[in-house]
Amino acid sequence: MSKTLEQIVLNLKDKYQKDEYHNSDKNIDDIDENLIINQANLVSNEILKVFFKDKEPPLKITSLMTNLGFDLFKNSQFPQKELSGLLALNLKEKLAGKYSDKVIIVNGQDSIGHQRFTIAHELAHYIFDAVEGKEYYEAYYRTDDENIKKIKEYRANKFAANLLMPEDIFGRKYYELLKEYKDIDLVKNALTVVFKVSYTAVNYRIDELKLGL
Repeated sequence: MSKTLEQIVLNLKDKYQKDEYHNSDKNIDDIDENLIINQANLVSNEILKVFFKDKEPPLKITSLMTNLGFDLFKNSQFPQKELSGLLALNLKEKLAGKYSDKVIIVNGQDSIGHQRFTIAHELAHYIFDAVEGKEYYEAYYRTDDENIKKIKEYRANKFAANLLMPEDIFGRKYYELLKEYKDIDLVKNALTVVFKVSYTAVNYRIDELKLGL
């Protein structure tokens, strides 16, 4: 599967290198945001079709990244506590030669749910914003009001949300749990366990999918 998955991702990278919003710093408010949401969902769904066939959460994000040739590391001593993680591509020599050409480093002090979201967010940058074979570096901050409206950051967040909490599966689980618990707070807490994501991510996902009582 890894070769099939890797080729699919490379094909997607090639497609979006030609897109007008490739690695775009433009403000999402200046365009039709649905264009970017559709891109994020289309690409994440392509990956899910190949890698998430059993459709039983949580998505094994570490295994997914290993299949794509990434090295994943945790660093619990980032100089800035707000730094959630970083993506480094083709920077082997600049990273003292001990890493591969595709590296994601996450903040080990973050919750597991937040670390998983960070990895998925950086995967989006790899697909939508990086050029294959060229150097690329991206740092992801958990509170970054200045950049959150940039198209590339907005798209990366939408991609990560749909990859870790696919719309159809998340909606089904939401209503199953609501029927069982009949309490929205209990449902939200249960969803964090089922999908291995943060409470904040669950809240955002419920709102954007307009799931109601």
